[in-house]
This record gives sequence, C-alpha cells and structure tokens, in this order.
Amino acid sequence: MTPGDTITFTHSFEQLSGTSGGQLFFNVGGGSCPGVFETADTTHFPLDQPPIRNSAAILTDEVDLSSSCIPSDNVMCVDDNPGDQRFEVTVSFHTSQGGGISGTGQEIPLAPLGVIHGGLFWFFGPDNPEILFKMVNGCALNNHFWVFLSAGTNVGFTVNVTDTTNGHTRSYTNPDLTAAFPVQDTSALPCP
Repeated sequence: MTPGDTITFTHSFEQLSGTSGGQLFFNVGGGSCPGVFETADTTHFPLDQPPIRNSAAILTDEVDLSSSCIPSDNVMCVDDNPGDQRFEVTVSFHTSQGGGISGTGQEIPLAPLGVIHGGLFWFFGPDNPEILFKMVNGCALNNHFWVFLSAGTNVGFTVNVTDTTNGHTRSYTNPDLTAAFPVQDTSALPCP
C-alpha cells in the first residue's frame, strides 16, 4: 500500500434483525492487506491480539513525507538509495490525433519487480507503455544525476523530474506529431 490508496472492506456475512442490531463481519487481515485487524478502538495494542469485534482498524507506520515523493497512479517515485523515493517523475501528454486527446501519463509500477531507478508510463491503456524512464547517479563522475528516457510514440508530451531533497527540476518535451527522440541527459540534476 502507498499513501493515497483506497482501502475497501468486504462484507463476508451480514445478519440484521429489526432495528436494534445484528451481526456484521468483515474480511480483514487477508489477501493483499495483511495488516488489517478487527478491534474496538485504536488504543488496543497490539491490534492483532486478541481481535475485538464490531469495528476495524489498520496498523500503520508514521513516515516523514516532507522530503520524498508520494507515489500515485500518475506520479512515479524513483530511488537514489533503496526506499528513499528521492525523485518525482510526472508526464503530461497531448495530441491532435483522434480529434484531440490530452491527459496525464499513468505509471506502470515496476518496484515490485525490483526496478527502483526507473519505470514506465502509459497514455491510452496500461497494456501499451509509451515512455521508459530511468535515473542514474553520476555524482562520482560529473556531480550530476543523469536522466535517460525513450518513448515509442509521436504524441506530444512533457516529462517533469523533481529532486525532492532540494527542489531542483528538469523538463523534457516532445512536440505532437513528431517521433520522440531518446534523451540521454548526463547533466540533468546537480548532486547536493
């Protein structure tokens, strides 16, 4: 789970009698959300021992997001060091083709596959990636982070890259109806 994700509780059994009450059970603690437990309130610790019925709670960890990227469907967070989510990458696109279409590039998450220094974006469908993006730490060579991107499209787009630790940004643009050229920017963002 990432910040901003929606959590859905699924009823597994419901029995209500009249207006004075009944039973309501939730499918908690299973599937892709093993940290969800039934409890009376969030002051009951540990939340998973013993379960108390009639409500649900989620065991969470506090994370300082003030100096890191917050991932979402249209924000790719790229690590410099594992887990730091230092770089924020967003994409917007537009084309006159098909009567004119514009929107925000959607990330295809690759971190679960171990890809932490880059990823993919799609525009029109998740089965059709448009842009491959990656960051390289070139600080030891020329005191800069490097940006490489390759796009298999002739749609106009802008890729924005932000270093969340210092606010430095860099943008890359492709004009509409123009085959995108690869970007190999070895002086994209200065190292601190």
